[in-house]
Amino acid sequence: MERLDHDCRGGSNHVDLALIKPPAGSPPVKFTNYSFQSMIGETLGIASISANARARGFSVLYLDAYFEELTVQQTISTTVRHAPSIIGVLLRYPYVSIVKEITDALRLHLPRSTIIVGGQYPSINSKLVLEWLPSIDGVCIGDGEAAILNLLAEREDLSRRGSSILWRDDGRNQIATDKRAAKSSAVPLDELAWPDRKYLHIAQEFGYKAVGISSSRGCPFRCSYCVPHVYSQNSIERPWNHRSATSIADEMQYHYDNGQRLFTFSDEHFLPNKMAKRRALEWAAKIEDRKLSDLKFMFDCRADAVDEELFAVLKKAGLYRVYIGFEAAENGMLLDYRKDVKMEIYSETLRVLSRLGIEAIPGMIIFSPTTTVGEIRKNIEFFSENFSTYAEEDFLSRLQVLPGTPIANSLKNQGLLGGMIEGEYSWRFRESAVESLWNDFNEIVKGRSDDFLNLQAHDGHALSVLKKEIELDLLGAVRARMQ
Repeated sequence: MERLDHDCRGGSNHVDLALIKPPAGSPPVKFTNYSFQSMIGETLGIASISANARARGFSVLYLDAYFEELTVQQTISTTVRHAPSIIGVLLRYPYVSIVKEITDALRLHLPRSTIIVGGQYPSINSKLVLEWLPSIDGVCIGDGEAAILNLLAEREDLSRRGSSILWRDDGRNQIATDKRAAKSSAVPLDELAWPDRKYLHIAQEFGYKAVGISSSRGCPFRCSYCVPHVYSQNSIERPWNHRSATSIADEMQYHYDNGQRLFTFSDEHFLPNKMAKRRALEWAAKIEDRKLSDLKFMFDCRADAVDEELFAVLKKAGLYRVYIGFEAAENGMLLDYRKDVKMEIYSETLRVLSRLGIEAIPGMIIFSPTTTVGEIRKNIEFFSENFSTYAEEDFLSRLQVLPGTPIANSLKNQGLLGGMIEGEYSWRFRESAVESLWNDFNEIVKGRSDDFLNLQAHDGHALSVLKKEIELDLLGAVRARMQ
């Protein structure tokens, strides 16, 4: 492919480090719909490791095989041609078998290379990952910049390998069951180089229009299904680590001066505490002082973080959208999910956002093992009454149960948990009527897929009409199952 010419067609040029985001097993989807314009396409964690390794003088192959539209074999051959000393592979739970195929082949062709995997999911399941992936040397726990830089600096002295990597014992077949890697240290985020933006424009070609900005790391909350929560408590030194307002404004101004106007913060939570809210006000003032007047941005936060006075200031600075994980429209479900919030707060949150003209993008879990038909009806009615955006997964969203999370143990104790497929637990519905409703929803939503995919960014009215039609059909299916 032409996009690989600048660093993947260079014959056998050796690099110090290869960083790989594996292919997803299917071609990238191009998004044209307004609902998706604020999504981030780049993988900022890998991009940050790449930039910081380069800043220290190391040569890096940064390969996003998904955006390069590479097959697994092309990903392998590209990496092998560069003969990296160290290989870091991002592991996400739907793609365990793909990562295994890649790491097995790399071990065969590059027996002297050190191969590690990283990411939030492997950080909280490091010993499982070592079992699943027999060809890797270790699992990076927590943030990767310091671990990778230490490994690059000490690669000739393996006895000094970083403690924030859980290493396989000698013999390659033994797993270090009697030890655990230390949490990664709290990196001073202002001191890090800004992410490598190799894939920004490619991501935008695929419809991910926003520039992703990472202003903090970690999640201090305790939702029962949440990998970032477990990761933040167990894998990193601080549950919330943040950049200064000046550092954030500097990076955004750089992109603004290069013609970018749409930004999305990648933070798990932009406003998790009082310190974050003070930082947000300071940052908004800097945006105003620098006269970055026509930018737009969004972030993720909890419903109880929405304060009218604060959000009025952020609206003036360019806030046009906010993603909130509402999850469910019934207090009993929220209690099961350990959201530590009640529906009454949701109502006030939505009123504030409506008054300010800030669009709310909801995160909902429509189906879970214990959901009842009545709860599904409440979820759909809540979504229908309050939100204008729409994606197929909104109404087909089901609980993802991952190893290492509290809800996995709870469902196991209830006898609802099944086996693991690609690193994710299967589960069964407690009520047969809900399983039937799940099948109904799939038939209804997927039957309108072509209508949805044909919509363009400017088709706001058509999107609204389609959404209402689908919601009416879904509620009709719910009523039929309640009889």
